[in-house]
Amino acid sequence: MKRNITPIVAVLAIVAALGLVGAMDAEDAEAQAALYCDNVKSGVWPDYEEAYVSQCEATHGPKKVAKNFR
Repeated sequence: MKRNITPIVAVLAIVAALGLVGAMDAEDAEAQAALYCDNVKSGVWPDYEEAYVSQCEATHGPKKVAKNFR
């Protein structure tokens, strides 16, 4: 009995492609979060998401406080 393996190969290729895209998406999200944390800590932009303390402080340390030069 001979089986047609084309549908099996197609399903495996789709699953592999979805896994690759999912891994790349997670990598992009981590890079974006690290960039946000670095830029907030260095004062490039404010903590507009108000997430620095909960998401960044453990790995990046406390953010720098801007000094008023009045």
